[in-house]
Amino acid sequence: MKVQGGIIRCHRHTTIFMFEITSMKNKSIWLWVLLFSTIAAKAQFPGIGHSTITFNDPSRPGRLITTEIYYPALSNGDEVPVASGPKFPFVIMSHGFLMTFDAYANIWEELVPLGYIVVLPTTAGELLPDHEQYARDIAFLSNNFSKLSKFAGSLFYNRIRNKCAAMGHSMGGGATLLAASYPNKITTTITFAAAETSPSAIAACPSMTAPSLVFATDDDCVTPPAVHQIPMFEALGGPCNTYIEIAGGTHCQFADYNFTCSLGELFCASDISRNTQHNLVNTFMVPWLQRFLKNSTAAYDSFNDLLLSTEGITYVQDCPLRLPADESDEESLEIYPNPARDAFQLLAPEAGYVMVTGIDGKTIWEGNHAGNWQTISTAHWSAGMYKVIWVGEQEQSSATLLIAD
Repeated sequence: MKVQGGIIRCHRHTTIFMFEITSMKNKSIWLWVLLFSTIAAKAQFPGIGHSTITFNDPSRPGRLITTEIYYPALSNGDEVPVASGPKFPFVIMSHGFLMTFDAYANIWEELVPLGYIVVLPTTAGELLPDHEQYARDIAFLSNNFSKLSKFAGSLFYNRIRNKCAAMGHSMGGGATLLAASYPNKITTTITFAAAETSPSAIAACPSMTAPSLVFATDDDCVTPPAVHQIPMFEALGGPCNTYIEIAGGTHCQFADYNFTCSLGELFCASDISRNTQHNLVNTFMVPWLQRFLKNSTAAYDSFNDLLLSTEGITYVQDCPLRLPADESDEESLEIYPNPARDAFQLLAPEAGYVMVTGIDGKTIWEGNHAGNWQTISTAHWSAGMYKVIWVGEQEQSSATLLIAD
């Protein structure tokens, strides 16, 4: 096989080496027949495609991260073309202890028809999983999955939007929050019955700069909210966090039926059905993702209205009454991290002039931009919303920047 630089295509499987790409080989086709429905929004894409990709993290020699990926397509199947239209944001869905990726079909069957790519890492499946490495896998995927959009030989060439939701169930939920301890490009997080990890996910929560949605149930006898999800929520950084507790739900009913998970709650009772619990999750998960991955302020208003009107839940929220639309153009102006704390990095397509203003229009910072990554200190800025404006020779762009406490 001739080495050309980051993708190895093998029979029904793909391996990604972030430092090299190799040639493509033949792939076989096998169909997945998936039944899906949407509760909170109308399906936009008729098919669900599937691909298996293994990433190699060069910062951890030998660390291979195999992922199962489901994406919008015009027909169901393995390696079928990705649907056309706007680029798709991606969701990383991380599994619970001794659970397999296929227990979360309820997640991808809900989200893929709505225009999301769902990436499910299969690492940390051991009896004694390494939580730190699992969290690093999630952070790595948040930083690197969208790079497939830049490879002309990739199935996802020019199809991935650089907006990422990190989601996880049980151990995967804890690892999702722990990922905040490592360099990441997570736009938002959603966790389902998140479990404390080692190193501590609770201790990592203040490092979170992304908005977070925390799901729990009052009948969870595996990871009781008082010990796990509530301390996580109370410790979270970030500009907007919401805790939703589902009455009568259980730990395992966040996923499809899984024998291993069911053993863990063998003597636990549920007052609602699995389907009812899924519907409640979808009621809030969908508008949350629409707000933070698709920049819909209307979805955020809908989310807040649903908090007030939906029966069977209690909630706590620490968010502004209204969040601004994200006006950033990912192709011309990049800001990382966003939300930020002490500093952020800015990249525009060419040299120009940059100005940052507060919501009152007053200039907070201004200066020249050389056309490469530029670090701007925000150490003495107040928490809140700012507008970053870049003016080039023939074009200009702006983006919303959030500064967290």
